[in-house]
Amino acid sequence: MGAHFGQDCEVDTQVVCVDKKRQWSKWTNVWHSSAIRSSVYMLGAPYRGVRSLFRPGSSAGKPAG
Repeated sequence: MGAHFGQDCEVDTQVVCVDKKRQWSKWTNVWHSSAIRSSVYMLGAPYRGVRSLFRPGSSAGKPAG
C-alpha cells in the first residue's frame, strides 16, 4: 500500500480485545440481526409446509374451487 504513495513501508496491524466478558455477555443480541432471523425462518420452511398438511381444516392438499 505504501508503494502506491511512493513509499516503501510495511503494514502493521494489532488487534486488542478490551473486554472479553462484555463481548460474550451480549451474544444474544445476534437474534436482532435480520439476516440471521431470515435464514432461520427459511430453514424452517419445509417443516412448516409438512406440518400444514396434517392440520385439521387446512386447505393444503385440497383441490381449489
